[in-house]
This record gives sequence, structure tokens and C-alpha cells, in this order.
Amino acid sequence: MGVRFHYARKLCECNECGEKIQVGALVSFYHQKNQSKWHHFDCFLKQRNVDEYRKSDIMFWMKRRPYFERRSTVSLEEYDKHPHTFQLAITPAELTKIRKLFALAKEHKTESFIPWASEMANLNCHDCIFAFSNSVVGGEQLGLYFQGNNYHPKCLLKTRKVNVDAKEIRNYDSLSEDDKKHLGELFKKNDDAFFLPCCIPSDDEHCSFLKCREKHCHDYDLRIRDHGIRYQTKTYHLKCFALMGKVNMDGKEIENYNILSHSQKLCLQKLKKSDDFDIPLIEKAIRNDYCTLPDCPAANGRPSKFPWPYTIKQDELQIKYRGDNYHPRCFKSAKKSKIDIKAFLGYDSLNQRTKQMLEENYEDTEMDNEEGESSSDDDDSDDSNSSDFGSDQMDDDNDIEGPPAKKSKMEPQMQDGNVSDEIIQNEFDNDQEPFDGTNVKEEMSEPIISQMNTLNESYNAGVGPQIINRREEREGNQESGNQVKGEPEIVTLDDDDEVETNEVRPEIKQESVAESYNFDVPSGDFLRSTLKKFDIEHTNEVYTFYGNNIKYTKIPATATLCTTFPTSSSIDSFFKCLSLYFTGKEEHFSVIKMGIQAYFFSNSKTFGIIDGIDFSKLQKSSLEFQKFNECNELTNAHFTIICSWFNCRIGIFSNGRLSGKYGNWDEKHPIFLIEENNGFYKPVLALN
Repeated sequence: MGVRFHYARKLCECNECGEKIQVGALVSFYHQKNQSKWHHFDCFLKQRNVDEYRKSDIMFWMKRRPYFERRSTVSLEEYDKHPHTFQLAITPAELTKIRKLFALAKEHKTESFIPWASEMANLNCHDCIFAFSNSVVGGEQLGLYFQGNNYHPKCLLKTRKVNVDAKEIRNYDSLSEDDKKHLGELFKKNDDAFFLPCCIPSDDEHCSFLKCREKHCHDYDLRIRDHGIRYQTKTYHLKCFALMGKVNMDGKEIENYNILSHSQKLCLQKLKKSDDFDIPLIEKAIRNDYCTLPDCPAANGRPSKFPWPYTIKQDELQIKYRGDNYHPRCFKSAKKSKIDIKAFLGYDSLNQRTKQMLEENYEDTEMDNEEGESSSDDDDSDDSNSSDFGSDQMDDDNDIEGPPAKKSKMEPQMQDGNVSDEIIQNEFDNDQEPFDGTNVKEEMSEPIISQMNTLNESYNAGVGPQIINRREEREGNQESGNQVKGEPEIVTLDDDDEVETNEVRPEIKQESVAESYNFDVPSGDFLRSTLKKFDIEHTNEVYTFYGNNIKYTKIPATATLCTTFPTSSSIDSFFKCLSLYFTGKEEHFSVIKMGIQAYFFSNSKTFGIIDGIDFSKLQKSSLEFQKFNECNELTNAHFTIICSWFNCRIGIFSNGRLSGKYGNWDEKHPIFLIEENNGFYKPVLALN
């Protein structure tokens, strides 16, 4: 089931979309049923089984192979063990991209795991064993397209494969009110308790348990041949689920247990309800694994989850809790349990010195928490061993992987300090710009000091990003006592900070007279130069998007929202808006997001002070920078920097009116109007 990634050396056809793969594009290659399969990287992710790959299945072509190595490829598993030994043919940025998107697929967070709604004639439901519906011939009914198959909405819900809110379903906005109501009654997202385990007939799926080593026909086989357990949208062998320790229940309590045969029921015998389920277990790790804490210090700013480098090393002390693994300090930081460490399972078997170190460690962590300090700042900790109790951190030859974290930051983050040898030092060098050599073009790493100085001068001249103060808007405070007659009022968003001369700060412009801005379709030169930053080809499809959808040529300052474009889902919806405005399609949003993140990471020290944040002093290893660089919760600073880099203007509509203007609105830069509704962004098509 292995797949190999490298750059295309010749023109070939993508087996998913049928379009040509250009020379130099990142491609995937694998064999299936004695046939060679080539895909664009984005097309590869549309396959159903992408989330079933192990690190040992993800292969890379080597630029130069070691003298002792005959193969031309190396697995991600082996590369992470010996990062200095192998030189990959792809760039570090592409490797990061592959890691990130595989991690999203593993957690079922990519677009392929979001259903698509549409009206279908004679709906052919996959769950109904391809039986035609009873609808009138030629009539249409609501259907959901999911991972290559069509379903009745109730049938898809019954499979337990999805955990989405009805409004997240793609094409939801274009449905009739009756269809929206029907989906709303069925699909309600439940991240905390979805779903209880259930016995289901197998759909010839793969087991999602990373330690799965079920043996069939004298060879390892991950496929579930008969019945399996569906749990939180994933499917497992009966034996594997019993070994996971994720639920505190007897096997007999699992839904649909009675449909199993006698031999299948025996597979669930090890699943027993226990009074010790909520008591943490402390032990030495028997293999390399992942710490569940999203901000695990051993990850050195990267995510601690599949398929990133392991953060728990073999023979290190770890704490197991409800099927998850933690370093001792990380478990304390996570505040999962209030049980005294002396009552942990396995504590009595530790030697006296280890017990003393654990107790001191927990006391130190409690003091850090009281003072509001992060446990990762402990001067006694070492980047290569954050557990404080690890042994020699020997490489583990066992390719069995540990469970991924439930919740984790997906974007690659780096510490300013030296990175441990156990981490991929070849991937990012602290003495040079990260993402060097990436497909994100040279514009991404060029200094922007001159741009910011120019922007500062424009602020001093009374121009620049004009932003309605949303905090005052929420508090109902629309007045200011310091307004100069005849001049627009300038107010910083953070009134408590001292104003510095180098601050790139958002400003608030109270409209004294009605203003109107001309809107023009962005020029070809602007679109080509912008897309060049992300190595995206400029096509005429973008002009079709503008011609068929945008209905305004003037943007009054007092304009109110009329209609918006139905983006597919709220996930990364702001970047989907940019992709639509730049290319006419959503599909490039992930590349645009990662390019912007790379730009933030490479140039943050030159940003100065924006919205109260002094980026010149902000450490890249800090939680504040990590949260900023994730781009999951967008702020004024994000919009301000993006507008500066693109030389554009962005107008944000909230509550039906233009509440935020970013960029220099006194210049004739392209304008992009976007509605924001509780973090769901959509392009604005028409104004009142």
C-alpha cells in the first residue's frame, strides 16, 4: 500500500482528474492491481484510503542515496530515525506539506470527508446495496455524495462515517428550505461524545488502529473482512478495538453486539469495564510514540502526532490515560486528572529516585501553573528529552506507531533555539531562512522592511488600513471625546499600550461624509504576480468567476450585505475566499494558506508592532506566535500583513455591514469583500 512522492520528470496524466501533470510538479506514484497510478498531490488526497497509510508506507525519492543504501527511496519512518543520513529529492517545505495533509486525512479533516449535497434523479444509494430509490422516474430527491458514493442522508448518517453540522455540508446554501430543514434534523456535530462504538458489517475497509498487526493468510492484512467496530468515524478490527483502551465498557455493551457470531464475540472478551479506567498508568514506553499534549515541548514547536517525528522515545517514562500517552510533565500540564501521582497505577513499581523526581516535577509544575508560566520553560528541561525521566532515547526499530493526538496544531512551528538531533535538523536550519528552496517563490522570503517603512510613512500621513473598532462596537461605545473637528479620528485598538514610532497599527476612521470606492476586476498583472508567490498557474477561469458572480462596481462606505458566494465549508474558509478571488476555484486554498504561513514565519521579525503585538520581540517558539501562525483564528494583524504583502484592500462585512477595512484604501489597489460570520468567511457577491 506504499506511495512514493517526488517531482514529475516527464509529462503524464493524472489518474484522478485526467489532466496533464506538468514536469516539476509534486506527484504521487504507486501500484494498484498491477497498474501504475500517477496523481497530482491534491488529487491523491481525494482517495478513500489516504487516512490508512502508516509512516512506513510514505516513501520519498532520494536526491543522493547513502553509499550503503541500494534503494532509491526511503520511508518517512526511516527518515525520521536518521534525518542526517538521507537527502530527499523534495524540498523541506514540500515535506512539511505532505506531513500536514496526511495528518489532516488521518483525523478525517480534509475535504474528502465532508459530504456534498445535491438533488439526484433515481438516487443510487451505496448503503442500500445499490438499490434504486422509489422516487418517480425523472423526479429528483436529496442525496449526499461522499468518498465516491451516493447516499440517502439517513443512510450516510447510519454509516457513522461523518461528524459534521448540516451547514458544513458542501452546497448547503443552494438547497431548498425543506432540504435544509431535513439535513438540519439529521446532522448535528458532536466533537465531545461522537459516537459510541458500534458493531457494523465491514465495507472492506482498513483498520485504523496504528498498532494493528492482525495476521491473515501468513501475512499482515489491515483489511476488515467481516464485522468491525465503528468508533468516532473510524473502523477497527474487533480485537484491535478491544486492545485500544479508549472506552470503559464491556464488549457486550457495544451497540449491535448481538449481530456478531460466537467467534467474533470472543474477540471482544478483553474489553472489560474497569474501576481503574480513570486512574493514570505510569510506565516505560515500549516503543517510540506520540505525546497527546498539543504543545508538547519535545515536538520543538511542531505537532506531536502522526506523521511528524515521535516525541515519546522508547524506554522513556510515560503516562497512559484513557488510551492516550503523555510525558509526565505534559500530563500534568493537560490537567486531565486530579489524582495524586502516588495513586497512579505502576507508581509503586518505580525505584525511589524516580519517585522523588516525579514528585518534585509535579510540585514544580503546580508552581508554574500558579504563576501562569508554561511548563515548557523549565530551565532544567532538555530539548531532546522533555519527559525529564527518559533513558538513552535509542531509536526504535519497531515500526508500530502510537495513537495520534486528538487535538493538535497542524501547522509546522519552530523554536528559535537549537533543535534536538532526534528532530529533523535537515528540514529547517536555524541559521538560515526556513522554507528555503520551496515552491513558494522568492517573493515570500524577501525582506519587507522597506514595505513596512513605506506603510509607516503612509500612517503618519493619515492613510493606511482603516478598521472599525469591533471592541467598541460590541460594547456599544461609538463615541470619542478627542475627535478633532473636520478630521477623521485616529484611535489605536489597544489603548493600554504605549505608541511607538515604528508601530504598524490599525487605525479607526470615523466616516464624516459618505464615501464610495470604485471596484474593478483585478488586473492580469496583479493576479499573475500574486499567484507566482504560491507557484499557482494563472488561468482565465478567474474572470469567469468575476463575470458570473460579482454584481457591484461601487462600494459605498454605508453599503449593506446582499448575497454571498456559497463556499464549501467553514474549514479554512478565508483562504477559500482568496483562492476564489485569485483563481476562480476553491481548490488552491491549502497552498495559499501554507504560503502565507511560510511568509509569516520567515518575515515576522520585520513586521514591527501591529495591533499591540511586537513581532520583533515575539519568539517563534512562543504559544502566541504559534497561535498566530496557525491562522485558524484570524485577527486584525493577519489581515493587515496580508494586505501589505499582496498590495490589496480587504473589506470585512459582519452583521450585514462593512465593519473592517484593511490595506491602504486611499490607493487604487484591488479590493476583496468578504463576509465573516462566527469564523465562516464567504466572498461578497452583491450589495444593497
